[in-house]
Amino acid sequence: MLEAHGGDAFFGMPGFDTADLLRVTDGQGIISLLQAGDITQTPKDIPSDVLAQLGSRIQHALRAATPDDQKKLKQTVATFPATELDLAEVITNLGTGEAVVTVLAPDGRPTPAAPFRLWAPASTMGPATGETLAHIAAASPLLPAYATSVNPQSAEEKLATQAAQREAQKTQAEAQKAEKAAEGAAEKAARQAYAAALAQQERELKAEKRAAQREADRRSKAINSALTSLLRSASSQLGREITRSIFGTRRR
Repeated sequence: MLEAHGGDAFFGMPGFDTADLLRVTDGQGIISLLQAGDITQTPKDIPSDVLAQLGSRIQHALRAATPDDQKKLKQTVATFPATELDLAEVITNLGTGEAVVTVLAPDGRPTPAAPFRLWAPASTMGPATGETLAHIAAASPLLPAYATSVNPQSAEEKLATQAAQREAQKTQAEAQKAEKAAEGAAEKAARQAYAAALAQQERELKAEKRAAQREADRRSKAINSALTSLLRSASSQLGREITRSIFGTRRR
C-alpha cells in the first residue's frame, strides 16, 4: 500500500517539500502519509508532538557533512529506542534500499532499532509459464495441505440436499398413497363386477327355472288335457257298452 502513496521512493533520495507532508492546526503538527507525495529525511522536520506519538519508524541514510548535520544526526539517534548498535555510524553508512527500522512489538513495546535491506524485486514482465508455476507449487511448504482439491459441502448445499430429500420423500409418500387408492379402487371395482356377475347369474338361473317351470306346467296341462279327453272318450264308450249290455241290442 505504501508504494501507491510514494513509499517506492522512500529508500532513495527523492526531492521533497515538507509543506506537502506536514500541516499545522492550532499550533500542532499533523502528518498524513497517505497523502504525502514525499517523505522527510530528518525527524527534525516533524513537530515533536507528532514525533512523540510515532510507534513505527523507518530511518534511511543521513549524511553528516556539516556541523549542523552532525547535530541533527545526534538528535535523531537519541530519538530511537536503546540498542547496542552505534546508530550514528549505521545511519551515516546506509545505502540505497537500506534503513534502520523500529516497530511496536505485540506487547506494545518498541523493538530495538536494527538495519534492514530491501531487496529489489526479481520478476518477469509477462505471465509465468506452466513449468514455473509447477516448480513453485512443488517447492511450497503448503503443498501437502493444499495439493489435493477438496470441495466440502457448504451449508447451502446441505440445506438444498435436505430439501430435495424431503421433497423426494413427500413425492414417494404421495405416489404410495395414490397407488393404494388405485389398488382400493381396483379392488372395489372387482368386487362390484363380481357382485354384478353373481346377480346376473342368479337372474339367469331364476329365468331358466321360470322357463322350466312354465314348460313343465305346459306339459302337465297338455298331459292332463289328453287324459281328460281320453277318459271322457273311454267313459262314453264304456257307458254305451254298459247300456247295450243292460238293455241289449235289438236286431231286426
